[in-house]
Order: sequence, then structure tokens, then C-alpha cells
Amino acid sequence: MKTRISAIVAICCLAVVTPAFGKKKKGKGGDNQPASEEVTPPKTDGGTGIKPTTDAGTTPPTATPPADAGATALPTAPPPLTGNLTTLSGKTYVAVALKRVDPDGLLIVHRSGETKVLLADLPENLRTRYYAAKVLAAFQAAQAAEAERKAKDRAAVAEKRAEEKKKNEQLKSAVRITGTVFQMVKDGIIVKRYGWTSTPAKGRARDLFGGDDLVFITGHKRQDTKVDGDPIDVDAIRDGMFSYTTTSGGGKRLAKYEVLKK
Repeated sequence: MKTRISAIVAICCLAVVTPAFGKKKKGKGGDNQPASEEVTPPKTDGGTGIKPTTDAGTTPPTATPPADAGATALPTAPPPLTGNLTTLSGKTYVAVALKRVDPDGLLIVHRSGETKVLLADLPENLRTRYYAAKVLAAFQAAQAAEAERKAKDRAAVAEKRAEEKKKNEQLKSAVRITGTVFQMVKDGIIVKRYGWTSTPAKGRARDLFGGDDLVFITGHKRQDTKVDGDPIDVDAIRDGMFSYTTTSGGGKRLAKYEVLKK
């Protein structure tokens, strides 16, 4: 009996718990698994830049401070501009200093005073130095549109001059026909000429004198609204002959003229 009691006391002594700092971790498999090494308290940053780790060996997430919504980037000072500046138009400014960068050009101070050199007149190296690609793209697009507009204007002027030249050439061989509507026909107007007019205005053809009192004209701008007896006063060029049948059934041929467009 005493031997059994002594064995029980010995087993209980072996089961006494050790102090906390000397505890052994139980294995993941339960009480029957061998104990792991001693538990080491997690390390803190302590100013070393090393983040603490959890028991699972992972780094705990840290909150990122929100960006200041009202913060703006500090303005960047433009690169200095010194020395002389020669524009694309050929003008040179001496002892130049940059005062301000404007959307349409650089405001500079030079030996003779203060001047704004427009973006269109800046050398290419200064454009790329002081203006962002987006600004330059918009500027180039505006330049292209302006060049296209000027080209259209030049083309319109050239076309107008060509028309005026053509008209002047035609006037040299044209005649002025004045009279009244004698008869409206399908293709034009038969005109009974006066044979004379007052002194013609500048830019008008010479009067048609002689020949038949009746002539045939085409291309009158109000040809569809004219009626017998209406006045006619046009400049026209000879365009062959016109044949028609009179009211009495006879055939007749008249000098044919094409009215010049004004």
C-alpha cells in the first residue's frame, strides 16, 4: 500500500507546472505530440524599420494614412533664360532675362526694355523648354487651322482675280445689247434692239451697232420671268446663229449671243 502511494506522489510531482517563462509549447497534434521550442515575445519595430510578426509568421496589415486632398504640388520655377534671344522673325534681343511665362508667349526683359515674344515667334528649343507637350500640341493645331484658313483665303482671292480677268477678256469681244423683249421662246429671248444707248458705265462692253434689229440671247438671269415688252440691257458674246419659225410659218436666222454672268 505504501509503495502504491509513493508512486502516485512521484507522478504528481512530475506533473507540477513550471514558471510561465519556462513553459514548453504543445505540439499542433495535441498532448501526445512533442513540445515546440520556447515561446519568444514578438519583436516590435523599436525604430529599426522591422515590422512585428504574428505567431503564424505573417506581417500584420498597417493602415496607410490618407493623402491630404487639399495638398497641391509646389510650382516649379521655369528654367532661367539668359544671353541673347533671336526670334523666328529675325529680331534679336540682347541681355535677356525671363520675367514670366504666359500661355501665348514669354515676357522678357532685355537691354532695351520689356517685350513679349509670342509663342509663334519663339525658336523651337524655347518652345519645348517652357511649354508642356499638351500646350504645344494645341498651339500646333491652331497654327495648322490658321494656315488652312489663309490658304483658303488665298485660293478665294486667286479665283476671284481669275474670274475678273476672264470677264475682262470676254468684255474685249463682248457687246452691249439694249432693247425690249420681242418674243419669248423655249431656249432664250428674241430681243428687238434699240441700236444705241447712253454712254456705257465703266466695265461695260461696247454697244452693238448695225445688223438685224432682232437678236437672240441666252443665259439671262431672269429669263423665265420676262414677258414681251420688258427692257433688256446685257453684255453678251457672239455664240453662232439661232434658227426659229416665225408666227407666219416662215423660217428665220438670228445672231445668237450668250449673256455674260455678272
